[in-house]
Amino acid sequence: MKEPVFNYHTFYTSSLIVIKATTFRTRYQAWRFKRRIRRNQAIWLIPCQSIHTFFMFFSIDVVFLDKEHRIIYCIKRMKPYSHTPPILLSHSVVIFPKNTINLRGFKEGDILNLSQRCSCLSSCRFTTTDRGMT
Repeated sequence: MKEPVFNYHTFYTSSLIVIKATTFRTRYQAWRFKRRIRRNQAIWLIPCQSIHTFFMFFSIDVVFLDKEHRIIYCIKRMKPYSHTPPILLSHSVVIFPKNTINLRGFKEGDILNLSQRCSCLSSCRFTTTDRGMT
């Protein structure tokens, strides 16, 4: 199921499917060994402070979130067979297809609102807000 994505910084609205991965199995099966991914799909790894792209065949965009879902670090176009340093303040990570950060206008300090109804391998409501917005 697709849900609207809204970024208050750019007023950009679209649909995005977020897959929540909280177990080893769901993380392992996510995007490894796939040749391509859908442009409207993302993976949310909880908990997570570091990732790698071993056995992935395409570049990705990566967003590290704190416990309040605030973006604390962004990586654009992370190449296959690479890894990130540990981001100690990170609580979770959202992985997007490459160029998603630029297309959706995500930046450090944005808050991603993820639906409480999200469950493993299901769709989530995914929106971004500025700190002062509700």
